[in-house]
Amino acid sequence: MELSWSGPASGDHDTFDLQWTPHDQLSITAPQPTTRLLGWMFPGRLYNFTIFTVSGKGEDGGPVTRSQPIQRSLRTNPSSVRNMHCFPISSSSISCTWAPPLADYDAFEVMCRRLDSGELVSGLRLAGDSSVLVLERLDPSRRYDVIVMTTSAGLTSQPAHASVVTMIDRPPVPPPNLRVSERLSRVTASSISFWFNCSWFSDANGAVKFFSVIVAESDDNELLQPEKLHPLPSYLDYRHNSSIRAYQTGYFPSRCTQDSDFTGGQVFEINLGSGGKWLGGACDSKDLDRYYDLDHSHYDDLNPFCDGPLKSKTSYRLSMRAFTQLFDDDQGEFLHPLYTDTYLSLPLRTHTEPMGGVIEGISAGMFLIGIMVAVISLLVYRQRLRKVAVQDSPVVRMNMWKEVPNSGMYVGIRSNRRISSPIKAAHFESHLSKLQADSNYLLSEEFEDLKDVGRNQALEAARLPENRGKNRYNNILPYDSTRVKLSFLEDDPSSDYVNASYIPGNNFRREYIATQGPLPGTKDDFWRMVWEHNVFNIVMVTQCVEKGVKCDHYWPFDREPLYYGDLIVHMLSESVLPEWTIREFKISSEGAASFPRVVRHFHYTVWPDHGVPETTQSLVQFVRTVRDYVDRSPSSGATVVHCSAGVGRTGTFVVLDRVLQQLDGRGTVDIYGSVFELRQHRSHMVQTECQYLYLHQCVRDVLRARKLRSEQENPLYPIYENFNPDYYRDFIYTGR
Repeated sequence: MELSWSGPASGDHDTFDLQWTPHDQLSITAPQPTTRLLGWMFPGRLYNFTIFTVSGKGEDGGPVTRSQPIQRSLRTNPSSVRNMHCFPISSSSISCTWAPPLADYDAFEVMCRRLDSGELVSGLRLAGDSSVLVLERLDPSRRYDVIVMTTSAGLTSQPAHASVVTMIDRPPVPPPNLRVSERLSRVTASSISFWFNCSWFSDANGAVKFFSVIVAESDDNELLQPEKLHPLPSYLDYRHNSSIRAYQTGYFPSRCTQDSDFTGGQVFEINLGSGGKWLGGACDSKDLDRYYDLDHSHYDDLNPFCDGPLKSKTSYRLSMRAFTQLFDDDQGEFLHPLYTDTYLSLPLRTHTEPMGGVIEGISAGMFLIGIMVAVISLLVYRQRLRKVAVQDSPVVRMNMWKEVPNSGMYVGIRSNRRISSPIKAAHFESHLSKLQADSNYLLSEEFEDLKDVGRNQALEAARLPENRGKNRYNNILPYDSTRVKLSFLEDDPSSDYVNASYIPGNNFRREYIATQGPLPGTKDDFWRMVWEHNVFNIVMVTQCVEKGVKCDHYWPFDREPLYYGDLIVHMLSESVLPEWTIREFKISSEGAASFPRVVRHFHYTVWPDHGVPETTQSLVQFVRTVRDYVDRSPSSGATVVHCSAGVGRTGTFVVLDRVLQQLDGRGTVDIYGSVFELRQHRSHMVQTECQYLYLHQCVRDVLRARKLRSEQENPLYPIYENFNPDYYRDFIYTGR
């Protein structure tokens, strides 16, 4: 600030005396006798200035007299908010956070504009103690500019800007008249060809990337859409199981996106039932037998979403399913898809097969077909009986798998090892009681049965001399077949190694990365893995120091960014809760600083080493919280989970996440099968019997909480015994 004035019009004077309140320590310079430059003033603060004309020099120079004062007041401009950051939380909402400025201020003014149209969608004033804002009712897949200004008695700071794009959403539902038309269809005895128009689906909520055709047997004319289920049964399921009345074809990429005018009416033909490459390709004549021999999971090379002939003399109703999100661009795995269907077409009836030969020939052929159908039905019926027997008796061993030494694989030949034990939710309590009988005898036997699963696989990379120092524990090493690989650095042939393993989930094959707690020398490798493998969520289920050092502190201690190799990590926020802490990091590469990524860090802080949390409710709540964030993440990159060794608490977290999804989606739970599958990808996953029992207790308590909720909603429901309702009343919301 510069203050200037004119001297008195008459009389003698020696100097001027300038005073101010509040009494801040300001810097003062006097370039002219009647000018003062003031510095170090506090932003947004109201200062009162008083100036006197002074005559006399005091003490030895004689008396001093002052004139009447002249007073002026002035407020400095407030400073801007700090560390402003916005991120999407759904397709229609964003969240913005900031740190308050170092200034006197009374409120914040916020404006939000849609960048493509310039439309002001929100303008509001927030109290000065606010630092978080959620903006809702926004449009999907649109970029918004959020502006925050600090105000102090009417003065405003320089604006702080943040740009953010809302998440994509499912395409808008087409109107009923936009659907497969009988007039534009060509029907034969085994196929239906129809014309599809790109304008049926809008890209307002994100670009449509894939299509699939829904095929339903029906002669109904009711106006409706297909069942909201993904994926629906495949063509092979439909041809094998007569009870299945609807299926979907293979996915094919949208050719509409190749046209600059997406809604301009581009039209192309779809041939259903003719083995078209777009619809998954033709089904081999042996596909049915191969696909349903023993277990689907053995035939990764077989595509069940192939396309084959339709049934003759059958009415079909068709729908187009459009996806804005289906696959991960990097790894080609399933996500929770975003899709919309057209309304089902009117029934399209296939023609009768052309007759040939004589009646005797037809009769003989039908007789032979009848015999074959009867034999196949008998085989299928027996196969189903075997599956039902397994499901109803989960404790009985399934003689389906055998370990093959030195191969690292499990193949479908008979031995005494089972691979899964799905339990229906209604039977789980009695199943757990059997496992816990006689001092957990059957549970201990079941856990012991898992001891050697996967242990015969190669560990060559982890045992190389140059990699041994990168392992926290000598007995916890990643298998060569499932280890996470980093990119090679110049002149370092071992730079691709990190002690981490891909772990499958319910949604896609590389849903998790299980890893050890970083060492002082592997922190750079940890962050390089997060960056290169498109990770958006990190779960930490250990403290850095427990009974000794369990994990090196691998993130910044405060808001000052730190370098980890060529990566810059900046902590944006930290929310400390009683049982866990959620942090948000901005990570960017030194060579591409303009393309940062936001990574969330979920740190569970009450899990003892080699033990389990005190309550099941605590961990279930934490797993549910992480899953909600993961499902809203902008990418399908794997979720990194680590404790100290990356097997015990890490495996318990992953299995609980998987079985809670199984419970929500299928109504069954397979703890044994989940641990079995995890141990094929990383040794010792779910390390102790105590952790294995705790997983069963978590599922039991979730089911009990649901039971209690049913009782509260329906007072006539019979009272459930053997549990404390005060405990489970708080558990209802996490048990869903």
